[in-house]
Amino acid sequence: MPAGLRKDRPWQLDLGKLLGGENRVAYARTYFHSDRWQAALLELGCDDGIKAWLNGQLVASANRGGDVIPGTIKANLNLQPGWNCLLLKITQWTSGWGFCARVAKPDGSQFTGLRVNPHPPK
Repeated sequence: MPAGLRKDRPWQLDLGKLLGGENRVAYARTYFHSDRWQAALLELGCDDGIKAWLNGQLVASANRGGDVIPGTIKANLNLQPGWNCLLLKITQWTSGWGFCARVAKPDGSQFTGLRVNPHPPK
């Protein structure tokens, strides 16, 4: 199993397992391609804090202790045609540290047709 993933929570990236420590911050970035302007829903879960930017605009921010629970933080997104950049800042105070993220249709159903690339597209 890749570092930072858990068998019991395959949707969560466990930063405590991957990076360790307390009073830290980590960033995660990915790119996804939309064929047109369209609305979407960003669903996040975090332990402890999280900020999310889409194409340089802050779209979500939350501080919460406790377990990573998918979808506890939600933000409406406006995807532009072409590549969109999602940047997450995940903060750690003490104990557990992790996050999960999902881009869905505005009604929360599965989004199909988005291409994802972890590296900056050329």
